[in-house]
Order: sequence, then structure tokens, then C-alpha cells
Amino acid sequence: MTAVFVLTWKVLRFFVVNDADSYTRVTMHEFYNQENTDILFMGASHCYRGFNTEITDEMLGVNTFNLGSSAQGMDVTYLLLREADKRYDIKHVYLDLSYNNALKEISDSSSLTKTYIITDYMHPSIRKTVYLLGKTEAENYPNSFLPARRDWERVFNDKKYAQGLKAKFTAEYRNYAYPDNETERYMGKGFVGSDEYIAEGGFVNDEEDETFDLNRIDDDWIKSVKNIVRYCNKNDIDITFISVPVSSYRLMCYGEYDKYIACVNDLLKEAGSDAEYVDFNLLKEEYWEDTAVLYKDSNHLNKEGAERFDRIFCDWVNGKKTGEELFDDSIAGKYASMPAAFYGIKYKVEEDQSRTGKLVMNHPEELLSRVSLLPEEGEEVTVKEWGKELTFVIPKEFKGECRIEVKKDTEEDEQTKKVYIIQL
Repeated sequence: MTAVFVLTWKVLRFFVVNDADSYTRVTMHEFYNQENTDILFMGASHCYRGFNTEITDEMLGVNTFNLGSSAQGMDVTYLLLREADKRYDIKHVYLDLSYNNALKEISDSSSLTKTYIITDYMHPSIRKTVYLLGKTEAENYPNSFLPARRDWERVFNDKKYAQGLKAKFTAEYRNYAYPDNETERYMGKGFVGSDEYIAEGGFVNDEEDETFDLNRIDDDWIKSVKNIVRYCNKNDIDITFISVPVSSYRLMCYGEYDKYIACVNDLLKEAGSDAEYVDFNLLKEEYWEDTAVLYKDSNHLNKEGAERFDRIFCDWVNGKKTGEELFDDSIAGKYASMPAAFYGIKYKVEEDQSRTGKLVMNHPEELLSRVSLLPEEGEEVTVKEWGKELTFVIPKEFKGECRIEVKKDTEEDEQTKKVYIIQL
């Protein structure tokens, strides 16, 4: 009877669960089919877009694996660490502690999507069962343990399910070969490489996504970091906590990122960890060029960015480059010595649905700027004349482009003028 029940739900899962485009399905399949894993990269999207295992395998001379996943909660990371430790002889773990993934809004335990992304593809175990029982309210147990139950009501109302079901009958799906799309591809052992890039000065984001506040860090995230420290100490696992670099635009929006670095160091000390925390946002400009083209968006490296980062990372791991050579002492100190640059705009949606835009620069006191709006229909309108003011208003329902002119506040200012076009 049990066998019939299990078989029935496996069949239902195949026909109901729409996972033909799941990176994690392929990653977890590969994870369970390694002869051994020597070095493990763990974390959320910064991780799975940051470590190209083809490069790290070659440069480190061991088998590396990228076990990152989208919005991976630290409690899920802890679960995966124990899963990997029971299966492989892990020599070292590099765990990404990105600021944005530590936030309460991201770590919110009431949203289980980021949990199911992983647990749906984990092998059955007591660890997995105990985790899901503790993570889920009793009325949601069917959703946690029977994925087909979770999506059942959407099957007949979503055209994507028909497309997904068709994809499941292909050789690619059966062989865990993720199909390439136009801009990015799954490149093996957990790494996803993107060909997208941001033009210089082309970053744009909702201001609410960029607010820096240590009070937003989630208590459950802190608890899980401490659990990971204790587990590694108890089981003699070498672990290094890192942060994969984000764009200068993102760091300028944060404004006080050095406080996060100090916060992590204090947390690890409090947890009783001797492990090092290395934030690669501190890379000196001579090693890490201040350019937007290494990013697919303000928060994630693209394929080229990951390759450049991985080669620096491996040189550091191999001792070819020391921390003293590679890193500045602080973000504030790093950017103080860099030339003035414009990175993009951020905006806040007001009650009347207009948007208050703000120019993002590293040294706004050294630059003059002018902002114009180019609507899809109609003539160009200047919304900020030349000056050092950073804010401007984008009218309600405006569609079109934003034209930003930037020049140095010097006698030869016209020779330094640059023009940036951002689609709104």
C-alpha cells in the first residue's frame, strides 16, 4: 500500500510540478552524483552567479561545487551544510554573507518558496524531515512533503504548466541538461553565467530596495550563522565567510556599508568563530575595476564578472596574492581615493505616483549634472539644470528615457562632460 501511495505521488509530481526551468533541480542532481566534493561554495544568488566551478576546479586543483540557490535562507544553508558533510569529505566551505540576503524581508520564514527550491530536490532523510516539520505549520505539511499538492489548483489555469509539461518529455529534461536561453546558461555544478551587462552609468532601482539599516538584519539569520559556526567547530570543518562583490552603485546606495562589515566580524566573534570574514567589496581598484559591465544588475555578477572575480579569489586562496595586497581597509577609504564617477539613479515613488529621482555618485561634491526627460511622445524636458543638486522629479506615468549629463566642477569642465541615457 505504501509503495502504491509513493508511486502515485511521484507520478502526480511529474505531471503537476512545473520545474522544467529550475536551476536547482539540476544543481541538486549533480550535487548527489559527485565522487567527492573538496570545496563547497554556499549562499544565495551572489554565490551561484559568482563561482564558476570550471575555473575554481582548474585553479585550485580540487573538485569544487557551487551549492548556492536563489534567496537561500541561512537556515537552508545550515541544512545543506549538514547534508554535504554527511555525504562528502568537505575540506573547506566558503559561505557568502551578502547584506541583502540577511534582511528580515528576505529571511521571512512565512515565505517557503526559497525553502522548497532546495528541499523539493533533497533526498529523503531525517534531517530534511525534522527541518520541514519545524519550518512548517501543521496545516501546511501536505505542501511541504507532497509538492504536487502545492501546485494542484494552478494546473488548469496556467498556460506555463502546459509548456512545462511538454518540456518534461524532452531528452534535456530527462538528462538534467538545462536548456540555454538568450542571455544566460547553466554552466555546471551550480554556476549560472549571464551574458547581460549594465552600461556605464546605467543602474536604476527603486530606492526602497537600497535602504541600509542594520536593524533590518533578521534574528533567524543571525541564529543560523551561529549554528553554522558551532557545527563547523564541532566537526572540524574549515570555513571562511566571504562577500562576493556587488556594484559600486549598490555600495553608494547603502552609504554606510562599513558598518555591515563590522557587524559580521562582531557576530562571528560572538559566535566563537576563529573563521575569517573576507569582504571582496574591499578589493583595491587596481585588482577590481570600477565598471558596471561586470554586472548583470546592481547586485549580481555576470559571466565575465564571475570569471574575473574567481581568478582573483583563487589567487588569494592559493596564496599568490595576500590580503594586504588585495584589500583596502574600508569601503570609505577605498572610494575616497577613487576618481569621481556617476553610477545611475534611484527613485522613490510618492503618494501621487510621481517619482523622486536621485543621482548616485561616489563624489557628488566634485561633479555638476543636468537631467532631462525624453518622453516616448513629445519634446525633451529639462527637470534639473546644471548644478550639484542630486534630486529631480519624474512625473506620474512618465514613459521614456532619462538623459543625464555629468561633468567635473573645474575650469575645463566641458572637456570632462559625459552623457548617460537610462530607460525608465
